[in-house]
Amino acid sequence: MRKREEHAGNQQSSTVGWESPKGMQGWASGAALDLARHAVAFCDRFTVDQKQVDKPRFRWNLEMWANVYPPMGSKQSHAHPGTLWACVYYVDDGSTGSGADHGGELVLYDPRFPMNQMYAPGVGFRWPDGMREHSNYGIRPTSGMIVAFSGWLLHGVRAYSGKRERISIAMNLMVAPVPDG
Repeated sequence: MRKREEHAGNQQSSTVGWESPKGMQGWASGAALDLARHAVAFCDRFTVDQKQVDKPRFRWNLEMWANVYPPMGSKQSHAHPGTLWACVYYVDDGSTGSGADHGGELVLYDPRFPMNQMYAPGVGFRWPDGMREHSNYGIRPTSGMIVAFSGWLLHGVRAYSGKRERISIAMNLMVAPVPDG
């Protein structure tokens, strides 16, 4: 929160809220660095280099930043080009403990959706449990939750109607070749 006092934040028309400069891993405390290590280890478990023979051929480049959403804060749909994994950790979901739904869901959009609707409007897939598949999936944040997803996946944050600020840390993991030597 001290960084927020020092920096006006990245001013983007797609964001209603404050976004710190990227590079948080360079100025953050030990807890944030532990979070970054945890996110990298988690994503490592679900990443494979199909051409690796012995030594690793890639390493992660990490971008990290903080987001603070005030009441009615949101973020328009976007993707992270060049990012293999995108992660978000909810430091404080802004909840007052009442159990009320204050919106502010992280929404992931199915990139196949337009094709189905162009080919056969009104026809879609059904899951084995009988529920129909949706073109987007909303994740209601809770404090301490971490979400990892493909960085190319279109996503956004719906308007948050709570009375307290919602604080999250976002991370992009990009693949970089390991230097020879």
